[in-house]
Amino acid sequence: MDVAYSILQTLLKRGTELIDEWVDDGCREDLHLDFKRKTNPYVPTLHEDDRRNYSRALAGFANSDSGLVIWGVGAPGVGTSERSKHPIRHVRAFAEHLDSFISRLVSPPVTGASNHVIFEDEGRDLGYVASYIPRSDRAPHRSEAEGLKQYYKRYGESFKIAEHYELEYMFGRRLAPDLGVFWDAEPLNIPKSVDGNKLLKCVVKIGVTNRGKAIASCTCLRLRYNKFGRYKHDKKYRSELIHYEKPAKASRPNFFNITARAQPGLVIYPEDYTHFFTFTIDATITEIKSGDLPQLELFFDLFAENFRGITAEKYIIAGKKIAEKIKKKLV
Repeated sequence: MDVAYSILQTLLKRGTELIDEWVDDGCREDLHLDFKRKTNPYVPTLHEDDRRNYSRALAGFANSDSGLVIWGVGAPGVGTSERSKHPIRHVRAFAEHLDSFISRLVSPPVTGASNHVIFEDEGRDLGYVASYIPRSDRAPHRSEAEGLKQYYKRYGESFKIAEHYELEYMFGRRLAPDLGVFWDAEPLNIPKSVDGNKLLKCVVKIGVTNRGKAIASCTCLRLRYNKFGRYKHDKKYRSELIHYEKPAKASRPNFFNITARAQPGLVIYPEDYTHFFTFTIDATITEIKSGDLPQLELFFDLFAENFRGITAEKYIIAGKKIAEKIKKKLV
């Protein structure tokens, strides 16, 4: 879990209480945290200055080590601890506008960037937006806002144009796999009867996808899951990948670790994927049609050659989403 994402999770949990602390304590901007006032906090659309600020942040944080932009908090001047709150009206719409500009203000687009509303007054649609921008393995990213067209990086508490030697390194870094976890669900067989009480065996497949420019080799995916939940790990599926299963930490007695290691010769090509695990669940037709399936909660570690590993990442698949995919394949 990266630093910016950890800050985001704390902010989503504590809300304006944390923002008030940042303002009262004069919280410093740093490598991962940036405060920005919206040019006009009374309208949801982005002013030209807002687009430039967001464009720099998308490129700069993605080219560095991830970051969080807090819209609606002022931080005037370098070297001052003065902070002030400037909540945004129509804040939901503002977050949607930011979402729509993610792929337009930076090239190539930053995968995984997201915007989250923190309400000051939900009834009045008043609050702040936290823009999360992950570190990217597809760097370098160029700002595409009008008048910029530059490659930025985050240095301390500001964004600066990247040096030539840094661009050389980042262009070289693009020749690396960019891996992520994905899932799919389907029924094992299509029933002839639509009896609502009929039990149907379904599967949820967990795999790894490669969005990078290089072939992924020596891939290892480790999951932690609740062994005593309704979703059961199918040990027979892809047993050639060598699955290891053992209890997780004592603090989670129901959770077990399972590990799949790709054999020599098994690679994941760019824009391709492979499945590693399958979980089965017996569900009634009624449960599937109503979307009343339990969520599948996992934690994963992901490693591969020339890939910056991911550890202890929480991964929750909503039961409603699982049911939707299964239901589509029953038609």
